Amino acid sequence: MEERQLLTTEEILLLENLMYLPQAKEGELNLLEQGQGGSVGELVDLLEPEEPESPGESGGDGTRSGPESPGESSGDGTRSGPESQEASCENGTRDSQEEPEPSGGDRPRSGPGADLAGAGGCMAGGGWQELLKAVRQYPRLMQMRIHQVFRDTLPGGGGGLGALFLDVPAREAVVAFRGTARQEWQDNFQGGGYTDTPDRVSTWQQMRALNWYQSLGLEGYFVTVTGHSKGGNKAKYITILDDSVDRCLSFDGQGFSDEFVDWYKVRILLRSSRIENHNAEQDYVHLLLNDVGTSVYYRGRDYGKGDFLKNHCPNAFLLPDGQGGLHMERSCLGQTQALYWLGKFVREYLRSLTRKKKLDLLDLLGKEAGKLADGEPREALLLTFLEEQHREMAGDLVDYAFRYGQEHPEFSQAADWLLEQTGLGKLVWAVRLFRKMWEMGEDRLLLFTEASSGPT
Repeated sequence: MEERQLLTTEEILLLENLMYLPQAKEGELNLLEQGQGGSVGELVDLLEPEEPESPGESGGDGTRSGPESPGESSGDGTRSGPESQEASCENGTRDSQEEPEPSGGDRPRSGPGADLAGAGGCMAGGGWQELLKAVRQYPRLMQMRIHQVFRDTLPGGGGGLGALFLDVPAREAVVAFRGTARQEWQDNFQGGGYTDTPDRVSTWQQMRALNWYQSLGLEGYFVTVTGHSKGGNKAKYITILDDSVDRCLSFDGQGFSDEFVDWYKVRILLRSSRIENHNAEQDYVHLLLNDVGTSVYYRGRDYGKGDFLKNHCPNAFLLPDGQGGLHMERSCLGQTQALYWLGKFVREYLRSLTRKKKLDLLDLLGKEAGKLADGEPREALLLTFLEEQHREMAGDLVDYAFRYGQEHPEFSQAADWLLEQTGLGKLVWAVRLFRKMWEMGEDRLLLFTEASSGPT
């Protein structure tokens, strides 16, 4: 019997990026929804018509010629993708080979694909053309059917997006989930503690994703469940609770609350071997809460200071390969140490709170995150904590943070680094001043107000 050749991690990640295709016009279905029922290849051809190739550019069949493509299956049912594409390391550092320039940035375009060029901050500057060109290099992806697209629009739904991709001849199914939709931010933070769902530890959007998955009827298929960010969390949740999932590939997906891990500890023990966490080394979402499964880290694109938030983009760890394609490259260093300390701090701070204080904090952060996603400035979160009704919460947080920084100087360095990277470096002086005044025993709430108001 011929061994099953599974889609590789890179191929799955390319499919996951298609989950972020935008609406062609305001109020319409997004472009993936419009492609439902057709193949990935038909959608790619519509959005980015294939251009004539120069002699010798391809192998004649539309695929990459020469050495084996990154992520090509080994033929024995295992994957040789990014796991075999490890960056060369010496003394814990990367090699100095320059990264190829992204393709498709300024070249004039025609056809439907031209409207995609600036779609979202993650795909600006030709990002969609780069992605669609990469998808075209994988024949199996082009042949996969967009069997069903699901948008959670029921009462109480958050607008989350899921899709079922099928390779019917190979009997392989990929169930993919997009990251946080506009109305799902509150749900993200509710997942940090006890919830109001029947099991008291799941969130409503996790349960809706599971219900949709269980309606698909995928008996006889090898099933991969995948997602990015919140979508990765949904994928892991489904894998923990449903034995029909054969493998889970989460890309920068956040973890689960202490309460969830305790309640489902037996299921996690039984199912965690199916879960793979693929994370960009400077991503800041996967470190939230408690992760399950194995973890692999990859190099990401260098966005520079001020654009740090783009490290969470779904295409952040798809690097140009110099041949018009994209590949994933294992990180020599693993998770950035500053982010490790930030994640550790978040988990331990939440554990220090009473149940009520934790739920109040998560509720506030969920509401504020939704506002930030709608375009409010990042400084607005600081101003919210300065409001009278939230000052005690802010004081508790600052007290704990500074005590934690005294015990773990690496955390204080990490906090300063994060402010610099996110373009809030002007606040570093205020944090350091407040830290010194706190060490002197000054009134924490008064100082929080004064130190945060900036220089006069």
